Amino acid sequence: MKKQPAKNVKFTNNEPVKKIPGGSQRESTIVSRAAFPMVRRREQLNALFLNHCATGNIETTLKKSDEQLVHRMALETIATGTHPMVRKRAIEAVRLFPTSASFALLTDLSGSGEDDYIRSHALRALGAMGVSIAVPTLIKSLKEPSTRIRFAAENGLRSTVAKLGGESIRPLMQEERNKRIRAILQAVVTEKHGKGRKGGSRLSPSEATKEKK
Repeated sequence: MKKQPAKNVKFTNNEPVKKIPGGSQRESTIVSRAAFPMVRRREQLNALFLNHCATGNIETTLKKSDEQLVHRMALETIATGTHPMVRKRAIEAVRLFPTSASFALLTDLSGSGEDDYIRSHALRALGAMGVSIAVPTLIKSLKEPSTRIRFAAENGLRSTVAKLGGESIRPLMQEERNKRIRAILQAVVTEKHGKGRKGGSRLSPSEATKEKK
């Protein structure tokens, strides 16, 4: 016997049989005419972020008025139906809006994102913002057990040093008691001057928790 479709449901968003938070069957939404520009802009950004060759165009295409929309897209999980590539590009694009709200969003995602992929995207974007207040968060993430997180944090530090110079991390590097972490920070600083090994040092989970000097 075939299962009868649920009644009073006007739209189904291809949800799995098992109901998940943020998902389920939704009724169609009536959009006011005044909201059309926002809906149209959202579709434009969806297309931009889904374009695999769009990286170079994102900076020139985004407008200052897009900040809140990009923030919203950066927070949308897969449960909302947002394509993973769209969210990744949205997180990367947050760095292009140098505001306290953008910094707070990336900091939150770098520590509380739902998985290592989201956290690593946020860490890279945080470093690419080129602000010294991001350095403590990036250094702390070098001690994470996840290789993906550590790699993203190291790349984020390189981006920060590329914009602000080695002095942006030198004070914290000198205070760092973990000699393995300090070696990585030293490598990041020397790479700025063309003396470091490309790619830097890598921490294994066991190395990150070794005895402090």
